[in-house]
Amino acid sequence: MKIAINEVQQWEHTACLRLHPEHELICSSAPLDTHTAADADVPSTFIRSRLDADVLERFPKLQLVATRSTGYDHIDLGYCAAHGITVSNVPDYGDSTVAEHVFALILGLARHLVDAAERTRRGGFSQAGLRGFELRGKTLEFSDALSDMDAWVVTATKANQPRLHRWAGTIVTGLVTPGRRREAAAIETVRPRGGGRGSG
Repeated sequence: MKIAINEVQQWEHTACLRLHPEHELICSSAPLDTHTAADADVPSTFIRSRLDADVLERFPKLQLVATRSTGYDHIDLGYCAAHGITVSNVPDYGDSTVAEHVFALILGLARHLVDAAERTRRGGFSQAGLRGFELRGKTLEFSDALSDMDAWVVTATKANQPRLHRWAGTIVTGLVTPGRRREAAAIETVRPRGGGRGSG
């Protein structure tokens, strides 16, 4: 099988060599587009490649599109369905990594870590204006449908004991104080006032 692998980094290129010689490989660091499309059975890309009909029709023997990402909105699924082309993604790509980063940002916000670090680099050691807040007793809200990635954030959150709310239809970033939403002992659905669904 002839496989065109685009947006390849060096560490990926080394891993892809395991497919050789059973499969013929075409590796490129460039995104896949109408200028870089190759005659292959399977294109494998990341998120910078726009796999619309103009690109996909340049693969006359196309059987499978394999994106090395969780998202697949860069692929024309309608074209693939109409031509019997299978599309595969990586549904749990980086869940724990992203969740840990989310919680690092939350802790950085709560403890003013960026401001404190910048002040120290400039030679200042005053603590004025750097008093943070504890996560205990705060409320962390999630969208209506908890993803696997959200589940990782919930796991990290429980160790710090804030309340967890699921906010129907609206992703609320950051922490909110308990007075803004009704209290919850566990994850529960909290509807916006008036029963409508948020948009932001």
